Amino acid sequence: MKKGFFAIALSVMLVFSMMTSVFADNFVGSMTSVKAPVEAAKPTSSNPEWKGSVTVVASGEQSTLSEAAQAQMKAAYTSIETAADVAALSADVATVAAEQGVKTADLAISDLFDISVEGDNYGTLTISLKSDSFENFVALLHYTGSAWEVVKDAKVENGVLTFSASNFSPFAIVVSTEATQLPPSPTTGETAPVAIAAAAVAAGIAGIAVLCYGRKKADED
Repeated sequence: MKKGFFAIALSVMLVFSMMTSVFADNFVGSMTSVKAPVEAAKPTSSNPEWKGSVTVVASGEQSTLSEAAQAQMKAAYTSIETAADVAALSADVATVAAEQGVKTADLAISDLFDISVEGDNYGTLTISLKSDSFENFVALLHYTGSAWEVVKDAKVENGVLTFSASNFSPFAIVVSTEATQLPPSPTTGETAPVAIAAAAVAAGIAGIAVLCYGRKKADED
């Protein structure tokens, strides 16, 4: 009976360890509390006839997005949360980090936001955004719906991010946590799967122990 109990307990713990590795923390902090970057300048278009505008919505405010945009935001968040590390999101991330002398283990996502464009025929837009969380910027990632791509021309100067793009959906800011000295600190809700898994494992082991003890007592009686 004891061998059976320990075998089951070991299996449960193995499942838990696999789940915690799946929900790796690749965020600097809670995405629900990060405000959306604001425009530092009016976007410019390769089409001089374009008179539209852009809207930036933070991950924590995604309820204001359309259902399709919310689905993309959730998919983008999940892909980051479940990645082995930030460098695993795109092969180019490690290259960019190496060029800047940043270890891939020190990479994290500081911002996750959606950009949408109003007005047709906007061509390629050059966008300038500002945010305090752009400090220690390493790269800008763009989620295409199935993969992440590094935006090659993205750069941050004096807290202003400037980049060009011709299609829009979720974007993520990659920063160096070694430089900021800010350990990842997710909040309740974003780590709920792990907390729930931990509680389930503890309850499962306790239940198995009680069951095994009860059967042992019954056999003795």
